[in-house]
Amino acid sequence: MEIPNPRRILILSPPSTDLEPLIQALTAPPPSSTTPPTPSPSPPLLLLHHIHTPYYRTTIPIWTDHIPSPPAFHTEWLALPGAADVVAAIGAWIIAFPKPATSAELQATQSLLATVAAVISHHLAAPSSSSSFAIVEAPARFAVALPRRQLPLLQLEDAAWEDLCRESGGWEFVDGDGGGGGARNEFGETTGLPRLLEGLQSVEWDADDEGGMSEEGEEEEAMREPIMAADAEGGAERDTGGGGESLDTEGEGLDAEGEEGDAEVQALQRMMLKMQAVKEMGADLPEGERRKLAARAVRAVMRGL
Repeated sequence: MEIPNPRRILILSPPSTDLEPLIQALTAPPPSSTTPPTPSPSPPLLLLHHIHTPYYRTTIPIWTDHIPSPPAFHTEWLALPGAADVVAAIGAWIIAFPKPATSAELQATQSLLATVAAVISHHLAAPSSSSSFAIVEAPARFAVALPRRQLPLLQLEDAAWEDLCRESGGWEFVDGDGGGGGARNEFGETTGLPRLLEGLQSVEWDADDEGGMSEEGEEEEAMREPIMAADAEGGAERDTGGGGESLDTEGEGLDAEGEEGDAEVQALQRMMLKMQAVKEMGADLPEGERRKLAARAVRAVMRGL
């Protein structure tokens, strides 16, 4: 599946941050690609990230900007008329920062993460009605610590970094100075910038334009078939008592409260059957694709309610 109009990647960083290793990793051709990416009419200076998996492929524009002052950024982005549209167009936020050498620099990094997270949350809570990008799920957030020549650097374990980033706005920590040669941590997870590239594959990039039926929309319609089949199965079970026998009709005098309770139970059963059908559909998919399938399935289920 080709995603023709994906959301964007936005990289924010303090001034003078060396983004070269990050940009090189993001703009390199995908190793799994057997065909060259679709040519883009975009200006040659535009940075592009190519994703090519067995399930979808797309070319994502990369935006970059510096944040000299987190308080000024916060004020500007809350007051800027078009800020909500920009936030809706971003599928992944990346905060890139040099590894800190002092406690003061560490606190500045934490403030930067918290400030940007607050801006994202503000605009997600009140999305723009004029944006062509429908927000179907919260954007991904990555905090990338980049290598730095200055020594000595402040020494923090990965676990401490992960806690700090998560508590500063739900960011996923990525050590930009590791992960070479396919390195993995003790849990078998990819590390370093390869982890970032892996995480970007799990993002919901499709803009989900409601103006027409996209390929993903067609997939959702196809997905509705087993969901509706599960719904029909649930209805058949209700008609036969779930075991091929007729329902007991002696309770025809139940009051309205009892009937309402039965209706709620039946609705819950239908929902469980639908979600079980989706679970079976995604059993053989990688985790990232299962997450995307689940997000699409929820939308399909809600539309069918």
